[in-house]
Amino acid sequence: MENSEPFNELELDCAQYVAGYVANRFANKHPELIKQIDDKTVSCWTSFKSKGGLKLPSDNLMVAVRKLEIEFQKLHQDNISKNKNIMKNMTNLLMPHIEDLCIPKDAIECLVRTRTFIRLNDLNNRTTEKNYAKRQEKRKNKNL
Repeated sequence: MENSEPFNELELDCAQYVAGYVANRFANKHPELIKQIDDKTVSCWTSFKSKGGLKLPSDNLMVAVRKLEIEFQKLHQDNISKNKNIMKNMTNLLMPHIEDLCIPKDAIECLVRTRTFIRLNDLNNRTTEKNYAKRQEKRKNKNL
């Protein structure tokens, strides 16, 4: 599973967008995180959405994002770990897998934090939808 692609096409575009956010956030401190491209014909969702301000992440940063997703899925599966310090533990778990990519730890911590908050948001949305469906079902049964 280590070499398999963790994203479908849409998820890859989203991951690239998030990685571009992280690259942009650390652009002054770590300019190597931004992909240097001269050709404006790059066809990806980030380029399509950009009006000039969005950055494309470097190839190494995208490799790190893929490895993060693989390790994130192993640790959390479809939920989120209930252990303490999940972001710190995820960062420490990931670092040995990406040490050859020379991605700064502060950028990795930002990626892990962002990925964790995306999962929490998704879980909250699913819970809200489930609760709404239950309320609708109760109302429906009550009116019968």
